[in-house]
Amino acid sequence: MPVLPLVPSASNDVIPAPKITPNVLGNVNMTMLFKRFGLMSRTCLVAAVLVPAAALALPDDAALTQLLVGTWHGHRHDTEYRLDGSWIMDPPDEGDNTRGKWRIEHGRLIETWRFTDETEDSSSVEEIIELTDKIFKSRIILQEGPGKPEGQVLPSEIFTVTRVTTKK
Repeated sequence: MPVLPLVPSASNDVIPAPKITPNVLGNVNMTMLFKRFGLMSRTCLVAAVLVPAAALALPDDAALTQLLVGTWHGHRHDTEYRLDGSWIMDPPDEGDNTRGKWRIEHGRLIETWRFTDETEDSSSVEEIIELTDKIFKSRIILQEGPGKPEGQVLPSEIFTVTRVTTKK
């Protein structure tokens, strides 16, 4: 055992320095503490990554479908999404596409319509960013058919519409 130096006191009496032994902390197993701390750190890191992602996750398609049913007000039109899978727009858009079909698959809104004097349908796929009982945010990620605008850049900007509520 090493010899410990003596530390003089204020009264010039020699008091031995305290002995530092491996057991100073009692019966604490330091290796076990470090292992638990490491496990706790990893658990916190995983939780910090997964919890925000889970909070941002959208409900399933059936829940989204129920949320979308109703009338939504945009800057140019009101669009009514009906439970039977049809939609109707008021006032009509250029090209007279006032109605069509809709469905939600894999968290995306898929709409189809046919312009007057066209022989095939047009369609769009919108990424649902947020859908609550009051707000619907989406952006077009795919559009096909005769209704596709020239020079369209996808994904589009984010569109935000609000639910139209009727007064009781």
